[in-house]
Amino acid sequence: DAAATRWADGLRLIAAPADGGAPARVLATYDHPHLGRYPALTTRPVGAGRITYVGTVPTPSLAAAVMDWAVAVGGGTPSWRPQHPTQSVSTAVTGHGATLQVVHNWSWEPSGFRLPDAARDVSTGERCAAGAVLPLGAWDVRILVQE
Repeated sequence: DAAATRWADGLRLIAAPADGGAPARVLATYDHPHLGRYPALTTRPVGAGRITYVGTVPTPSLAAAVMDWAVAVGGGTPSWRPQHPTQSVSTAVTGHGATLQVVHNWSWEPSGFRLPDAARDVSTGERCAAGAVLPLGAWDVRILVQE
């Protein structure tokens, strides 16, 4: 369940930032009789980027939701990170500068990994499009070269 833990910052929104930029937008508030007057998460565009402030220690589900939002809003591609609790992903760079992604499934149960970028399987030579689901068998490992 998405929630704040440990502490809550008492953030204040500034209607007209000194840099002349857009004011912060509230993404989440505290569900609390006193703390409910303060935002828990805020964001605002700054230059070519964005500043997002999390005023608490989030639960894992809140942290995951914030990161998913940041990827979607940031215009970047989803990252090479585990998409299932039984998966791990390691990254390496070859002597020729190619980026390798090593995707493991540490389970008896098969799983799938949605590719954030186009890649080629080192073992089979198979080319996989960005967005394709890479099947991982039980205790499987796939080594991919990003394209």
